[in-house]
Amino acid sequence: MRIPLCLALSAVMALVGGPARAVKISQLYPYVVDASATSTGLGLSAKDYMTAVDASGPLLVGPHGATIRLATVPGSASESPNVVNARNQVGGQALYLQNGAITSHVTITGKNGVGITDLGTLPGGTVAYAYGINASGKLTGLATVPSALGYHGFVTAANGKQLRDLGTLTGATNLSVFAFGINTAGQVAGASQIGPTTNSVYHAVLTAANGGAMRDIQTLAGALQTIGRGVNDAGVVVGDLFLGSSVVHAFITGADGADMRDIGTLGGTATGYGVNQDGNVVGDSQVADGSTHAFITGNNGANMRDLNAVVVGVHPLFVHAYAINDKGHVLALDDNDQAYILCEKQGCF
Repeated sequence: MRIPLCLALSAVMALVGGPARAVKISQLYPYVVDASATSTGLGLSAKDYMTAVDASGPLLVGPHGATIRLATVPGSASESPNVVNARNQVGGQALYLQNGAITSHVTITGKNGVGITDLGTLPGGTVAYAYGINASGKLTGLATVPSALGYHGFVTAANGKQLRDLGTLTGATNLSVFAFGINTAGQVAGASQIGPTTNSVYHAVLTAANGGAMRDIQTLAGALQTIGRGVNDAGVVVGDLFLGSSVVHAFITGADGADMRDIGTLGGTATGYGVNQDGNVVGDSQVADGSTHAFITGNNGANMRDLNAVVVGVHPLFVHAYAINDKGHVLALDDNDQAYILCEKQGCF
């Protein structure tokens, strides 16, 4: 379920809560969360719940077969729960069909998935998607606006109140902005076109607290374009780094988006999606034969390894890793889009 960059629908990870400690990347054990549910794959909470859908609709699935059935918005055609925080508060979107047109509104639940609220879109827009949520229920994501050909990023107040346009790096409203990750302080990670035209490249950005002033964090010499995707509470950002038309590596920054660093690939194009408080990064990369494998790093983005080489025993091929929480538990998808939580002990919980 890899989501194309060109559609600006890339995953972003909500990583909140839990004591920080290093991932034991020498061995991880796979745990099938729910074989009957399809993961929407964008978040893993501190309580090891993830968002999913099954034949009956959206839900949270977690340890020991626990499930929380999520409410739906009256009149919606379908629901997609995307991200979940430490309170099991879920952000996502509801799709509507009206006179043959499709619109999408951002949604948020209460604690433990109770209730649901339609938050709408940015003014004048018809489509909005939620891609990040922090511990207080502040959401971030993408929404169409009349002035741009693509999207603008947004942030909300606590508990999803009041979508607010993050603007652009240059202030030119016709440029597109992606907003993918948000930390406890409300710093948002993403990317903004740098202009002056609407076909210009993107630079990774990080905002001040509470979705404040946006700052260009692309500092690596030779980088043509960068996309920020995940951010931890220190402001460490991860994402992808374009060094050529077909040369894409994962990157990590230092605290507050400083000192961007190339963390490489497993042999081809690579993207970093999630980062925890220790700086352990997860994502995916092409390998020598052209296939895609999930990866994990050590602390501070060091020593990228094929996630499949770290998992103990007989297991499927893990092709994507979208989130890692502060317990070092990884949300990974196999080559059949089955979701697993990978953790440091057999049985996990």
